[in-house]
Amino acid sequence: GFLFATSYGTSVICSSLLVLIYQMTFGILAVSLHPIMTAEVVGDMGAIGSVLILILGLNLTDSSKIRTMNYTPCIFIPILLHIIFG
Repeated sequence: GFLFATSYGTSVICSSLLVLIYQMTFGILAVSLHPIMTAEVVGDMGAIGSVLILILGLNLTDSSKIRTMNYTPCIFIPILLHIIFG
């Protein structure tokens, strides 16, 4: 970030600091979620994501009119089930 600041100005320094904070937030979140994200949970989340991508494809071909974005919170259901049922 500081290398580009010499040619692009101080706004690059400010934006690089915001990117650093953004990346650190995701890093801390990943470390805190590590015990919950077992291979089983990740596999279940991937399966739900695959179904959502299939629905998007069907919507693109005008085969269906399912509102896919209404179902995106379903991706997090395996995490909740793992927390509740262990």
